[in-house]
Amino acid sequence: MRRLRIGRSETNDIVIPDASVSRQHAEAAELGGGRFSLTDLGSTFGTQVWQGQGWIAAKDTAIDADTVIRFGEFRTTLRDVLSEADRLALGLARASPPPAATAPAEAPPVAPAAPPPVTQPAAPAPSPRTAAPEAAPAPPMPPAPPAPRPPPAARAAARPARSPDGGKRRAMMLGLTATGGFFAVAVAVVAIALTFGDPNGAAPRPDPRTAAGEGPRRFLEACKAEWGLDERRCRCFLSAAGPHLEPADYDDFAALVKGHVEGDSTQMESVLQQAGEKRGAPAGARLSAAMKGVTRDCQAEPDPKQP
Repeated sequence: MRRLRIGRSETNDIVIPDASVSRQHAEAAELGGGRFSLTDLGSTFGTQVWQGQGWIAAKDTAIDADTVIRFGEFRTTLRDVLSEADRLALGLARASPPPAATAPAEAPPVAPAAPPPVTQPAAPAPSPRTAAPEAAPAPPMPPAPPAPRPPPAARAAARPARSPDGGKRRAMMLGLTATGGFFAVAVAVVAIALTFGDPNGAAPRPDPRTAAGEGPRRFLEACKAEWGLDERRCRCFLSAAGPHLEPADYDDFAALVKGHVEGDSTQMESVLQQAGEKRGAPAGARLSAAMKGVTRDCQAEPDPKQP
């Protein structure tokens, strides 16, 4: 039993290049005697067969070569989409008219003349009274199924050609969209860089007129005036700790750095404990993370005057 795959892909036995036809759309199995079993293969727009007064879904549906089938939105018959070779192999080739008689190459021998026919008297014409009865009216014909859609080549020829101006407008719109997306990404990157600053450089200097800038300002004054450190190292402390601290953490952070500079670990533990008791565990965690950044990034350089 021969099986024919039908679909839009070139790998099928029957190729239908229509947008509504799936790549692997349906399968027709030969049953013999010009009959087939048609089954849909899970196509997107389905396969229907015209039977009786309407369309039915194709699922092991018996059809003949001239049954109207709808593959998606494409209407046809198996006979119309089969190749000439397949029609011959399946015994579905249309009968061709007999060839016209041609004159023989040589004239046949002349037969002896036949005797003249015997004339017979003409039969009298039937009278109106003995005329044959009228034939019974033919039963009404069932409604014809919808006409098959024209092949894809004819539909393609009927479609108007696309204007080249439309293609230029689409290309221009795509280019403008891509350019706008690029500038949007660039603006976002610049905004992020301005907001968070360079992670490897000095921390952005906060505005001392705001609450967020008051804590760093007091820390710098204490670091330079009370602890006698140079401004570069004091700003290193702020840069290392800034990503972890909130405005309310800077007083405790100053006390921690003072204990760190003086080597007083007891004072540092006391500051962390009191911060956790007063402002909760998150405050202690922020201060611990800030000090880890300080010890990692802001180690004191050796004094060249000391041996």
